[in-house]
Amino acid sequence: MTDRLVLNWDLDGFCDEQHYYCSETPFTTITKPSVKAIFLGDIRTYTDNTAIESGKTYYVAIGSVKNNTEKLSEVREVFAGGDPYWSNVVALLRFENGIIDD
Repeated sequence: MTDRLVLNWDLDGFCDEQHYYCSETPFTTITKPSVKAIFLGDIRTYTDNTAIESGKTYYVAIGSVKNNTEKLSEVREVFAGGDPYWSNVVALLRFENGIIDD
């Protein structure tokens, strides 16, 4: 059961701090939600385990702040709890070490 989001990202250059945004609805730079966490400029990984529910879709982004100017990353859609299309799978065949029909 998934009860957290594990995030890893790259950042070109230096920044003063970073802002983590997470929402259950899509957002843009204009409609972004309130900041969920603030990091130092050298952080590149974070585990969000606050109010994450399995089976829900979340939209996340990282904002890098330098000289009081924030640049927002691409907003990514994340599904908590595995593959959202699993119910549509008829046969999953793996051929690495023989055939295993899950």
